[in-house]
This record gives sequence, structure tokens and C-alpha cells, in this order.
Amino acid sequence: MGFILMSASASIANRTAARAIRRTVALLAAGVLVSAADEPIEISPAKDAVRVACRVARQGAYEVLQGRIEYALTGPGGKGYESLLMTDADPRKLMDAIAAIGVKPGAPAGQTDGVERLPRGGRLRISVEFERNGVRERRPLGDFVRDAELKGPMGPGAWVYTGSLPGRNPATGEDVPQAALTGNLIALHLRDASVLVQNAQERARDFRRFLPESAALPPEGTPVTLILEPEPTIRRRYVVHGRVQGVGFRAFAERTARTNEVGGWARNRRDGTVEIEAEAVAPESLARFETAIAKGPRGAAVERVETTEPLDTEPLPAVFEVRATE
Repeated sequence: MGFILMSASASIANRTAARAIRRTVALLAAGVLVSAADEPIEISPAKDAVRVACRVARQGAYEVLQGRIEYALTGPGGKGYESLLMTDADPRKLMDAIAAIGVKPGAPAGQTDGVERLPRGGRLRISVEFERNGVRERRPLGDFVRDAELKGPMGPGAWVYTGSLPGRNPATGEDVPQAALTGNLIALHLRDASVLVQNAQERARDFRRFLPESAALPPEGTPVTLILEPEPTIRRRYVVHGRVQGVGFRAFAERTARTNEVGGWARNRRDGTVEIEAEAVAPESLARFETAIAKGPRGAAVERVETTEPLDTEPLPAVFEVRATE
């Protein structure tokens, strides 16, 4: 299916979020939700990991969904019937825990003034730990998600701490993160801006692409621990000199970056150069990107590429994008 971006200003009013909010308010009124004192969240002594007690959700609850899932993790009141895992953790406590390990929030995918905005934020490495046949296993979260198009496990994800958009609890008038209202925490796609974490891979544009990887996933209800850790990245800034404007250089950089799982952006500068900020988890990915931009597309004539430290430390888009002229 095509990718429909959700406007940040209208996201809380969309029908899916509205239904989730009404359901959560009803649960709050009934006293069903877990109190903050019972939060199953643990921060490691070194403050380099967050452990969240979870359980495997029921899969295939509704035939109409054809087994598809949209979330890796949901909390109280969330769409557990479309999720891999469920937890009783309070989203606000989870946000505090992620901040405690030094991961900065960014912003979810959406639109600003009609311009596509891709997800940005601190990178996370997410794994699942559980016991099977008396043996403790720990594997990347992506091992338990199946890519329906590629017909295999999703593999390492590009998990980005976007942070949840602000919302208001209609029952109390309290300002809260939208994730506390929708109950959705980690999304496999880019359509839900209320979540804390988005999968920032290019394929996440298709919200119907993912299934549980049944061969790897433990049975329904199995207790598991979700482990979130900062994902170290390499980040650099480049200024490309030569005949690099009017020749499709930015689009070339975008294609090359996305092919190599490099995040960031490219823009023209008024002095005729192209400025690029790029970030990758794997050094070899950034190396391939650097080799490509040193040559450029057909029609370009790159004279030199200046490599410098980034100008700031704000989170970069995890999916590379083209920006307007400086």
C-alpha cells in the first residue's frame, strides 16, 4: 500500500488515535490500567540499557488483518491485536528511562506545510531476551518480524527514538504524551506519530508489510524482556565543491544514502556548493556513501569534498532527505 503521511498538528484527531484515546479513558475510569508504582522498567546500573518486562501478544486475532502487525510493542490500551509484544509499562516512565540512558528524542514522520518530514531522533538498538527450553536467548527485535515482501525476517531495524507528540488527556485535562493515550509504543511503520519509537527504514512507508516471524517467536503469553540500548553512529558533515548544482546531485546523494542505510540530509548552498550531513551505524556504509559523493552523478564535476565535524548535535533524519537551499 502507499504511504500516507500524517500531519503532526492533526495526528491526535485522526480516527485511529481517537478510538485509542476513548478506549484508554474508559480503562482509566475503570481502574484497569497499571499504576506508576508497578512499572516493569529497569535501567542498568551503568545507565547504558533499559529493560522492559513484556509478553508475546496473541497473533492472528482478527482474520481480516491477514496476520499483519503494525507495532513491535504496545502498552495498556494499545492495539495489542496488531502487535508483536505487549507491556504494562507506563509510556511516560519509558520516556524517562530512555532519556536516562542518554538517547535524545527527535520527531516522528509527518508533514510540515505540505513538505514530507521523515523520522529523526536518537538511534536505538533493540533486542528481545527470553528463556526457551531452559536456555536464555537474546536476539535482535527484527528477527521476530517478517517482511512479507522479502519473504524473510526484517533483520536489523533502524529504530529511532522520535518521542511522542504532545496530547491532552480528555478525562483529566492533563498534558501528556500521545503514547500515553493511544498505548502504542514502537511502530513498524511511519504512519503513527503518537509512538515513542519508529522503524525508520525505507520499507516502513508500507504499514501493511510486516508479519510476526512465527518460526522464531515464542508462544503467546511468553514472558520476554525488551532491551533498549543507545545505537552508536558515525556522523559527518561534507561540503562538495565543483559543478554540483543543477545536475541532480542532491537526488543522487539521497538515493545513494538510502541504498546504504545512511541518514541525514543534503541541500544546495548559495555559493554553488552542496552541503551534506550524514550519519550511519556501520562504518562501511558511510565509506561507500563518501566514495559515491566524491564522484557524483553523471553531469557533475566534483572538484573536492571538505569533511568536517557536524555543526550541531540535533538528531538527524534517519531516512536521508533533500532539503531546500540554505
